Amino acid sequence: PNRTLYKPKAILELPAGPISIGSNFYIQREPIETHCYETVMQPGALIRIKAPRQMGKTSLMAKILHHAQAQGYQTVVMSMRQANLSLFENPNRLLSWFCSDVTYRLGQPDQLKEHWDDIFGGNSNSTRYFERYLLSELKSPLVLAIDDADVVFRYPEIATDFLGLLRSWYEKARYGVNNSEIWQRLRLIIVHSTEVYIPLTARQSPFNVGLSIDLPEFTPAQVNELACRYSLIESSHTWKEESPNYISILMEQVGGNPYLIKRTFHYLSQNNLALEQLFNSNAIITNIHQEMLHQKWHTLQQYPRLVQAYKKIVTSPHPIQLDPKLRFELQSLGLIKMDEYGISPSCQLYANYFSNHLSSIN
Repeated sequence: PNRTLYKPKAILELPAGPISIGSNFYIQREPIETHCYETVMQPGALIRIKAPRQMGKTSLMAKILHHAQAQGYQTVVMSMRQANLSLFENPNRLLSWFCSDVTYRLGQPDQLKEHWDDIFGGNSNSTRYFERYLLSELKSPLVLAIDDADVVFRYPEIATDFLGLLRSWYEKARYGVNNSEIWQRLRLIIVHSTEVYIPLTARQSPFNVGLSIDLPEFTPAQVNELACRYSLIESSHTWKEESPNYISILMEQVGGNPYLIKRTFHYLSQNNLALEQLFNSNAIITNIHQEMLHQKWHTLQQYPRLVQAYKKIVTSPHPIQLDPKLRFELQSLGLIKMDEYGISPSCQLYANYFSNHLSSIN
């Protein structure tokens, strides 16, 4: 049946960055949200959120923190990107910065000097500081979210200590000794984009305990729902009858990547264009993302080894295997996806664009 496409009615938000709390453009990926909300309420909880860049990890983290705040919990977000590079030269300096910054964000007086003794290592000092001061002063549980944790992965020796520290805090809530109750007040959320290629023992890793969330791409139904919220289609219940053609055309190019889909819908809605215009030419989708693609190409060109590695990926008809460090760097740029078969471009849009640019490079 014929239908009339709605003109834009929604108040648009920029597609880049985390989605604001209460935004109409946040798409639930149930039962993920419910599992996270239930888990963060548990004493000594740990939630690990992993997905490629721009998949909605930080937006999900913000939702969890908002839920915790509604229950009266205190929350702190630590982005490891905020740490100066010089801090990664010395694990003790990094951990003292970490402790001081958490203290500042809690609005507490900094007592690090009173609790830090150089005779002990950074992990022991950090543990003593949290146990004897920060956590013991709290009147309610603390949810500590560590965003961009993969920044630490670039420094294997420091990462081994830091990740081992987080795992030890998780374990302390389960010991059943006198201080376990203090550690049960701490709930950890660890957010990262890349695979952990650092060798960690089973007892060191915080990634094999707690609730592990591998954030998936949007399904066609979720893409359809987002199109409804951008007023690009009439109602979500019609998607099986009419919209799959348009949704499928888009997803053939960008997959279920939330950021690329939001960029596309934002462009269409902002320019008063209909979703069906994507049906005319794949070039329209490329044009929408031209600036972003150019930025990624410019960044890739700065690293010749990555250029050669990515050329192998985009020219191969099948997923390939790759050195862990190269894989880490390409993941950091959001250029690849991985499954049980190997590594492939994140989406067809990237495969087409970069194969054209890489074809002339030896």
